[in-house]
Amino acid sequence: MEKKKSKKVVGTLSRDIIEKWYLDEPKDLQIYQSVGLYKHIFKHIEEYASIDSANYTMDHIGDVISNPDYVSFNLKQNSIEYYKILLEPVSVVVQRDEEDLLYVASVYPVTMTKINNRKQKESKIIEERLLEKYRYKEPV
Repeated sequence: MEKKKSKKVVGTLSRDIIEKWYLDEPKDLQIYQSVGLYKHIFKHIEEYASIDSANYTMDHIGDVISNPDYVSFNLKQNSIEYYKILLEPVSVVVQRDEEDLLYVASVYPVTMTKINNRKQKESKIIEERLLEKYRYKEPV
């Protein structure tokens, strides 16, 4: 018998983000977090300003998703990046799994420079998303 991964809902993908970034609507708008995320994050604990900041960030993933300071789309990783300043600036990265469900793939501290660079590239990313979405595709 296959063991199911334990997961919890930490947020919902908003329709505003779907529309802004020209995303295909997933099967479910809920965003899940697996128990394994804690193991992944704490492998990178030294990237945080402190253990308290890492713990605070993990406890507030839902806040980052529900009330971000900024949201971007990463073309290379095909992921949604939520940014928020908690005890330090952080990013919550959301991707789709093989079942078309949204999950938190990573959480890590970032610099304000990274957030500002994302903002500067926003129009270019949106243009590329729009072109990709409406590009003519030959019938199969």
